[in-house]
Amino acid sequence: MKLISWNIDSLNAALTSDSARAKLSQDVLQTLVAEDADIIAIQETKLSAKGPTKKHLEVLEELFPGYENTWRSSVEPARKGYAGTMFLYKKELTPTVTFPEIGAPSTMDLEGRIITLEFDDFFVTQVYTPNAGDGLKRLEERQIWDAKYADYLAELDQQSQFWQQETTTLLTRKSTWPIQPATVVPQALPMKNGQASLTC
Repeated sequence: MKLISWNIDSLNAALTSDSARAKLSQDVLQTLVAEDADIIAIQETKLSAKGPTKKHLEVLEELFPGYENTWRSSVEPARKGYAGTMFLYKKELTPTVTFPEIGAPSTMDLEGRIITLEFDDFFVTQVYTPNAGDGLKRLEERQIWDAKYADYLAELDQQSQFWQQETTTLLTRKSTWPIQPATVVPQALPMKNGQASLTC
């Protein structure tokens, strides 16, 4: 199974803008198309609470015609158009999709940060982890978040689990081992004999 994760920093800009920055994002989208991953995790979509527009969905369908999508956006009282996550996954995959809330402080559970795909033998969960903010003003909340998210992962790990976030950590039923954050972008995460391997 091949998985790719990308912090898009505005799905709207990547799909509908013609700015220089958007063109760079569009180049990345073309790379994602060429990679033909089974699952693509996208963070920081910055969509409205209503999610992708009709135009967004049309462009996604043109780019990824063999994929389903599921999304989660920030909802009030959290900040509008903030954070947000999305999965694109091949149509032949049939995961159960959940949008967990972990008892995070402040509005963090309402910021569209976590989506989990449940398969027969494993989970793929993505998170757009909150930062501590300017001047570290959300540091205490962030530390609580970290503990709550670790508890959530431990619950999944009691079954079986395969998760990713921006720092790319993998957990499987047979072993639990973190891969330290790298300065390279993982190219593929193929499964071999039930184990995940990281190719950079």
